[in-house]
Amino acid sequence: MSLTVIGITGSNGKTSTKNMLAEILKPVAPTVAPKGSYNNKVGLPTTVLRIDFDTRYLVLEYGAAGPGSISKLAEWSKPDLSVILKVGLAHAGVFGGIEETAKIKAELVQHTSKHVVLNFDDPIVRDYRPAAGVSFSGFGFDSSANTRITDTDISLEGTVVNLQIGKSDSEVLRLNIWASTRP
Repeated sequence: MSLTVIGITGSNGKTSTKNMLAEILKPVAPTVAPKGSYNNKVGLPTTVLRIDFDTRYLVLEYGAAGPGSISKLAEWSKPDLSVILKVGLAHAGVFGGIEETAKIKAELVQHTSKHVVLNFDDPIVRDYRPAAGVSFSGFGFDSSANTRITDTDISLEGTVVNLQIGKSDSEVLRLNIWASTRP
C-alpha cells in the first residue's frame, strides 16, 4: 500500500477541513493528521514523524509564515493532493497585502503532484492553476464548480449540506454534519 499525502491551506478553515477529512478517511485506511493546528515548520514535521508503514493517508495543514514558507514545507512533504480554501485578510497586514498572501497560498498548488481542489467561490483561488500534468477541480456554490453546494440547512442541531457531484442532477450527496455534544 502506498502513502497519499493531502495538503490543505487557506486563510481560514484549514483545521476544520483537516478534521472532517481525517474522520472520513480513518474508517477507510490508517490515517495520520495533525493534532490541533500543527501547520508550521515545527508542527508539520512533527505530524509527519507520526506515520508508520501502515499509514495510507497523511493529511497536512500548511500555514503561511511569509514568502516561501508554504513552498518549503510542500517541497519537503510532497503532497499528492491539495485543497486550497480561501485567500483572506488574515495575514494581509503582515505580508504586505492580499496579493502577497495569494502568492504564498499558491505555493502549495505548485508543489502538488496529482490533483488540486480549489474553492471556486473565492475569485483568487478559482484562478489558480497547477503545474502541467496536474489536474484540478473546483467546489463551492459557483455554477462552474465540479462539486457544487446546492442547498444548506444550518441549525443548532447541526448542518445539512447537499452536494451536486459533476453536472448530473442525479448525483446529489446529502451530508449531515451534526453539532458536537461534547463539552
